[in-house]
Amino acid sequence: MDGLFNPPPPVPVAATISAIPGTRNLCPDHLVLARDPATPPGAPQGGPCDHVIHLDRLQLTFDDEFDSLRLYNPRTNQGVWKTSFAHGPQTGAYAWDSRTLRGNHEQEIYVDPDFPGLGVGPTGVKPFSVKDGVLTITADHTPDAIKWKLWGFAYTSGLLITQPTFSQQYGYFEMRARLPAGKGVWPAFWLLSEDATWPPELDILEQTGDDTIYQTVHTAQDGAPEETGFKVDTPGATTGFHTYGALWTPDRVVWFIDGKQTASAATPADMRKPMYILLNLAIGGGMTGDPAPQTAFPARYSLDYVRVYALQPAQHGPPPAKHAAGDHHRHAGE
Repeated sequence: MDGLFNPPPPVPVAATISAIPGTRNLCPDHLVLARDPATPPGAPQGGPCDHVIHLDRLQLTFDDEFDSLRLYNPRTNQGVWKTSFAHGPQTGAYAWDSRTLRGNHEQEIYVDPDFPGLGVGPTGVKPFSVKDGVLTITADHTPDAIKWKLWGFAYTSGLLITQPTFSQQYGYFEMRARLPAGKGVWPAFWLLSEDATWPPELDILEQTGDDTIYQTVHTAQDGAPEETGFKVDTPGATTGFHTYGALWTPDRVVWFIDGKQTASAATPADMRKPMYILLNLAIGGGMTGDPAPQTAFPARYSLDYVRVYALQPAQHGPPPAKHAAGDHHRHAGE
């Protein structure tokens, strides 16, 4: 199937990291990524005590290079990225409930170019822009003239999810991004369960305006919600582009920054089902707090690409075409 999504053949998923095609099994607690044959200078190649994962030998199942932004249209079932959460009313007087996370006490409402809010036509706020192959999600103060249309929310921002179009069970999920700076911003790259249960949740990246990256799994495998999380200092996270990824297998989740392992945790029992991708830039909320007076707006979350690989050998032949209008695939691996 041509297009943005290229499903792998229906073969069993590797049960352990050591069984992933294209790995060299040396030290299973220390993983690095290799991007042969196009590995850039300075990228990790693996040392005498590394377990090397060759991404070029895994099946690429999702690849958005953001040469354009293909928003999902529910009327035509075309496009890739939906701009509201799966829960809550999608239209009408209570549509705000699917465009923020009220339980987090966030201060933004997620909009898109066609969203009318409580008005008749679009509000005119455009949180997404694409230039030179980079997608930017912009958060800003809500203009006073349209606050009534947006339920009084103080900020507008953008959310993108693949819930209607792509989900996958296990694999390597990665983006390359530059993160916003300043107290009160809260960008994220994360996965939620396709069956709408919560938890599980896999946070590949969260950040609150500085160089600290948060990597977390949420689970309720023992009955009550709990989490296992890590903090990683990443110098230059707000001034340059870095890659952020997670390898998700039936028994382990391993996080990476710039191709190097930063943390790992056991895969929860309730995280063994398809999950979809979310990208968003929240403002305020329990994790980051209110924006500081010196936090600069508009705030920008810039993404170079999002790629997903399955834990199966790469198919020979040309790579999947990117941005073929209308192509999408619900489950990788079906």
